[in-house]
Amino acid sequence: MTTEQRIEALDTKVSKSTESLETSVRRQRITITALILVAVAAVVMAAAPQSRDATFDEITTKTLNIVNDAGKQQAVLTATETGGVLVTYDSAEVPQVGLHASQTGGQLVVRNSAGETQAELNSNEEGGALFILNSAGVIQAELGSKEEGGALYIYNSAGEPQVGLGGEKAGGAIYVLNKNGEHVAGFSTDDDGNGVIDVSNHNGTGQTLQRGN
Repeated sequence: MTTEQRIEALDTKVSKSTESLETSVRRQRITITALILVAVAAVVMAAAPQSRDATFDEITTKTLNIVNDAGKQQAVLTATETGGVLVTYDSAEVPQVGLHASQTGGQLVVRNSAGETQAELNSNEEGGALFILNSAGVIQAELGSKEEGGALYIYNSAGEPQVGLGGEKAGGAIYVLNKNGEHVAGFSTDDDGNGVIDVSNHNGTGQTLQRGN
């Protein structure tokens, strides 16, 4: 082998060694960068519990979930198509109170430990309304605002209306219904201000009594 050939061979060997060294350096840089990122993430995560007492002037988010020390959901604040929603839960993550914005206005729902609705306060096109339900979630009473005045309805355990008390154009009125929801008795006033009593059977056959009759 001539001197020139030896020089070329040595140059080729040096070039290959340099390329190998550069490749190794690049790999080490990538590895070091990854380790630095992992270390930074670990520091941030470790510092997270200490930042729980931080104070913020404003927080913008679509949903805010609040959990207890066991990680169970205790409250959620979110937004729907009709507006904001706030729901609170008990320690078993059963919803207890709900505050909603609906198309007709605000709505407040109170539930029992089983998650069944027990009371509901809302607004509708005619005004405000309050509903009381039993432990099975069946409506038992309703207090609301109607076109001609306030109204109170009492229901049986099956959710059938039994008594209605309301204000009408001519005056107050009380209606009594049987278990099938059929009108069987009523106490009201006529347009002349006289009292009216009507009693009937479940077929609607009966008699109406007015003052002076």
